[in-house]
Amino acid sequence: MQNDEGLAVKVQTEHGETYVRPSEEQLSDLVHRLGGRGDHWLVMQRIPDVPDVFAQVWHERGGDYQLEHRASRERFVAAAVPDSASVTGALVGWARQRGGWDGGFVWSPVGMDPPQEVPELAPTVRAEVERRVCVLLRCGYDDRAALAEAAEEYLVDGDSRPVSDAQARELVDRLWLMGSPLLERSRELGGGSTSRPRGRA
Repeated sequence: MQNDEGLAVKVQTEHGETYVRPSEEQLSDLVHRLGGRGDHWLVMQRIPDVPDVFAQVWHERGGDYQLEHRASRERFVAAAVPDSASVTGALVGWARQRGGWDGGFVWSPVGMDPPQEVPELAPTVRAEVERRVCVLLRCGYDDRAALAEAAEEYLVDGDSRPVSDAQARELVDRLWLMGSPLLERSRELGGGSTSRPRGRA
C-alpha cells in the first residue's frame, strides 16, 4: 500500500522537470516512463539537501535499470535492477530512509575521480566570504549552486579572483551542513540544477 505523504526529496528529470515532495505514485510514474527519447534518467536529492548524497537511475528501453546512490563523497555504488517496480520501491525506501531499503541488490562501486585537493582560503578572505554567504542563507532564496557562484564572485576585482570555484563550493557546503542559519525554504531548493546524472565528473 502506498503512503499518501509526500516524499522528502526533490526529483529532477532529463526533460528538465523538477518535482518537490512528489507522492509515491508520481515517483512510480516517473520511473516507469524512463527509456523514452530524452527521458533516460532522474536524480533525487533529500530535503533538506545534503552535499554528496543523492540517488539516481538510468534506463534504456530493452535493458536493466541502472540504480545508483551516493552516501558520501567516498561511497558511490550502483546496481542493475530488472524492473521499474523494484526501482521505485528502492527509491521510496531511500527517500523515507527505511532500514534495509538497499537489500536484495548486488551493489558495485562506481568509478570516480579522486577528491580534489582544495587549498585553504586566506583567513581574512574566508571570514569576509562566509559573512556574505550567511547573509544570503538568511534570505532563503538561493540554492547551493547559486550560493557557490556568489561566494566565488564576491571578492573579484578585475583579474584578481581570490576564491576559486572549488573553494567556494567547499565553503558553501560546510555552512549548509552547519545550518548557519538556514531556513527550510532555502534548503528545499536543493543543490542546484543538473543537466545529467551526477557524481561522475
